[in-house]
Amino acid sequence: MAFTTTMPAHVPISHDRTDWTAKREDAQPLAFDVAERTARGFAGHWFKAPCVLRFEAPCVLTNTLEYTDKDGKEQCFSAHFLCRPAGQGKSMLVVRFGSTATSPLLKVMPKWYMHQNAGKVFEQDMGFLSSQNEVLMREKVPTKELYLNLRSSDTWVAEYRRWMDRAGHGMPYYFGHSTLKAPALPAVVEQAPGGGGAVAGISASFPAKSGSYNDSLSADVCPYYCSYSGYHDELLWAASWLHRASNNATYMVAVKRRSTRTSTRL
Repeated sequence: MAFTTTMPAHVPISHDRTDWTAKREDAQPLAFDVAERTARGFAGHWFKAPCVLRFEAPCVLTNTLEYTDKDGKEQCFSAHFLCRPAGQGKSMLVVRFGSTATSPLLKVMPKWYMHQNAGKVFEQDMGFLSSQNEVLMREKVPTKELYLNLRSSDTWVAEYRRWMDRAGHGMPYYFGHSTLKAPALPAVVEQAPGGGGAVAGISASFPAKSGSYNDSLSADVCPYYCSYSGYHDELLWAASWLHRASNNATYMVAVKRRSTRTSTRL
């Protein structure tokens, strides 16, 4: 998640009309620089705003915008992102905003709405992040061999990956610009209960009971979504998708064994 906070160029496209300041028609090349590099991170400027970005280990990123308002007063706005890794493809993000000037709109806007809208913005990033993680796990090569980092949008992204080259040796796994240490298992397997998908694991070890959920929920589910074959098909689909996600042959063995014992076919 810290990765996306170094990418202001994606905001007008990924968060069009969700973030109040984001409009797709405003997407354009941006000018960045890297003004400082240390063992702890890096810092640079975004000249459109103008904004100063600072990334510091382990996963703290700060954006600071200083400007002069229409009355000639010096103002400052800052955004602080604390990203705590919680496993491969999984993290917790704590965000805090501060400003010397407050919009009248914020005084009347419910705080729950602000939290809800911020949640939508970060959820929109997750589709991109999860698909990128899938590509990195499949290809297992440094990012410079997969992506073309443009100076007009990806200067800080490339710098973050180069910092991973310098600091990644102390991490459980990482994908840097020129080096990598790949995880042993894909995220879907690493995070699944028992290391391999609860539903598929149970279906591979224990025969599913006969019958269907119509027996206990018929008044609620029929005739809208009746079950005629029991839940064998759901177990097969669960094992099939986990096989595709993890490339673990155990799941396909479970699929073949269960499909020969029932009338369900994929």
